[in-house]
Amino acid sequence: MQTDIFEKIRRSTGGPIGQYREIAGQKGIVVEQDFWEDSIIVCCNRNHLLLALRNLLSNAIKFSNPGSTVKVHLQPEDGRVKLSVEDFGIGIPADKLDAIYSSEATFRRSGTSGEPSHGIG
Repeated sequence: MQTDIFEKIRRSTGGPIGQYREIAGQKGIVVEQDFWEDSIIVCCNRNHLLLALRNLLSNAIKFSNPGSTVKVHLQPEDGRVKLSVEDFGIGIPADKLDAIYSSEATFRRSGTSGEPSHGIG
């Protein structure tokens, strides 16, 4: 299905970014957008794309320090579209990085303001 992801992500106040701005604001975190074009049409499952973005935003806010910034990037790249969420939070300890690729991972870490963890993913 073709979806204008720019419209779904950026312009609608009820979209993922708008929904998480209030949560981020409670921690003093600013959510910025870095989008290249006004309209980007892609073939994708819109619901899966928005679910992935919501998960990335939620984790970025949860693990960012109060007063920091979370950036959402949407850029065309080599005939594709690259969607990324950048934060400056606490990250994953180096000795736990391999666990994120394991289906048996049990690593959990509270957010920077004590938010509960639901595990990797």
